[in-house]
Amino acid sequence: MYVSRASHTGAVRKLACLALLAGCGAPPAPTATFTAPQRLSRALSVVSDVQAEAELVPRGGVAQPRVALVRGDDGVSFSGFLPAEPGEYTLNLIFTGVPAAGGARLFLGRWRSDAFTVIEGDAATPRFTDALDVIGAEGDGGDPDQDGLGNLDELLLGADPNRPDSDGDGAVDGRDCAPATAEATPYLIREGGSALDCDGDGARRPDVPWGSPGMDCDDRAPEVSPTATDDCGTARDEDCNPATCPVDDTNPPTLGTPSPGPDAVLGCHAQVSLPITDEGRVTLATMTLLGASAGADVVTYMTQVDGVWVSPVLNQYAGLDGYTAGPVTVRFEATDGAGNTARSEVQYSLRLEVPEVTSMTPLAVGATSAPVQITVQAQAPAGLARVDLYAAKKGVQGLYDPRHATLVGTSAASPASFTVTPASMEDGEYLLYPVVVDAVGNALEPNTAPVPVPGVNGDLEVGSDYLCVPMASAPRLPVRSLVVGSSGGYTPATMQDLLPAALAAAAQVDPAAALVQIVGFGVGADGRVRLDDATSYTKRWLFGFYNPTADRAVAVTWLTPAYPGPNPNVDPNAGNITAEEPLSSPASLADTPDVLAARASQGSCAGPLTGVDDDTVIYLQQDGAAVVQVLTADQYWRGTAQPPVTELTDCQ
Repeated sequence: MYVSRASHTGAVRKLACLALLAGCGAPPAPTATFTAPQRLSRALSVVSDVQAEAELVPRGGVAQPRVALVRGDDGVSFSGFLPAEPGEYTLNLIFTGVPAAGGARLFLGRWRSDAFTVIEGDAATPRFTDALDVIGAEGDGGDPDQDGLGNLDELLLGADPNRPDSDGDGAVDGRDCAPATAEATPYLIREGGSALDCDGDGARRPDVPWGSPGMDCDDRAPEVSPTATDDCGTARDEDCNPATCPVDDTNPPTLGTPSPGPDAVLGCHAQVSLPITDEGRVTLATMTLLGASAGADVVTYMTQVDGVWVSPVLNQYAGLDGYTAGPVTVRFEATDGAGNTARSEVQYSLRLEVPEVTSMTPLAVGATSAPVQITVQAQAPAGLARVDLYAAKKGVQGLYDPRHATLVGTSAASPASFTVTPASMEDGEYLLYPVVVDAVGNALEPNTAPVPVPGVNGDLEVGSDYLCVPMASAPRLPVRSLVVGSSGGYTPATMQDLLPAALAAAAQVDPAAALVQIVGFGVGADGRVRLDDATSYTKRWLFGFYNPTADRAVAVTWLTPAYPGPNPNVDPNAGNITAEEPLSSPASLADTPDVLAARASQGSCAGPLTGVDDDTVIYLQQDGAAVVQVLTADQYWRGTAQPPVTELTDCQ
């Protein structure tokens, strides 16, 4: 601490500066850093953009406003300064981060210091002897699915923070020792146990997800631990020390032939199973990818499912990041309760390219009661295994959850054709999207995190496990929105809906301002241009007016999504409207039905446009002619706007 003097309401008031995790000195140059708890450091493979805030709490008082800390290059070191008056305090450090799989920022933990005293003129360094609280206080949102497991621990265990039973095996994650791996008989945490000591015998398991590994050679049995007394009359090693009873089991486990077999090609999403037998009990099985191509070995712990030991998906936690396609040596190891270990090695070949979807038609679906034919074109460098079409329904919180999607159909060839029958579906709003699987186990599938609407450019983001795929840009999955029934959900406003109200609103502000531009988000299934969507809660200058005499632009917008009724927002001095020629016959131009067909036609550029959802469609008058401009992420199409629009040929 140090004392500084500062003016306060006309008086000189002494303050102490708490140099948080840094020697006291003049901000903003801290002289030392603080490293986050080891559990948080362990999570860097499953969490990105870790941030920390400091919250100073006076004794008997309320917490002071949080102060953001500066993160160091290692990702878990933080520094900063807090002003403090002399007195007794505790310090809370609140950590947040973004899951590597994507989604919203999550609360990761609250670390509370011991009480300390700030004395004027003296230095004070907070000490942290309590463990990191990963569930946190009320309002932190540390356990949104109420399964008893905090967000950070769910991510470390490979579980889903938003799903109480991530693997669907009937055991909530907070009671499941392997919450990311479904088992016929779930491996439950016993009373008094934890994820680190599932049988509650006081000895940690050797494959702990965080913290220091233990020596419990059978964490499913409380009678087996390093502190137990070994019964030399049995083959079981109760004290996890083979030397206690030399006549105990001395035979290592027997390793069978893995599946896929030797010399097979493995894709990013492949799993490997291995039969292992032992006269006692196998307590630990691992599969190690030797680091010939990545420079480091990658070890994964196998889990027993119905008598067979199974690896997680190869690139779980980005484990294959850095590997290249080609030969790889895989080592299997199994240890029994007597400490006997068996090893074997197999040669495999990695093939890491995921399939891709090259097209999905029609370009839009929208609200319909008639059967819809969906065609998906896909390709896979390693050979196509199948194309599946899924329908994910919008939930009560307005989210689409790919994990709870329904399989519409599957096809073993491309192009794959599917029939979607709205009459057989409940009323609601759906996302239709494909999943493509290749012959070696690579899959193009969406991120498992629930999403409010289709992602950027109208497509779904794929899972973070594509870190292992050597691609120039992250792949995405095309989607089509389908509304079933009269109460099916969101119906976007279109140009024709709002044109009369826009003309009236602009006339009240400036009768001499003429309509010169109409701007929309994209083209609907019926060819009409929509002016809002379910993702945009921002105002748009949807209708642009211009008075050339006064050199005055007027914008008329609505707060989207879901146009709520004639209550436009009028900006009488808009600065981003560039067109000046009045639109002739705007009612005949708005929502020109031919635009949809024209966009799909072959123009003078490289090929047809696809994925209309987030395109920008602009109607305007230029050089005496009505034109339409369609802007995508990397192309600009332009054509005559007067119906019928036959093609958009001027492409840049």
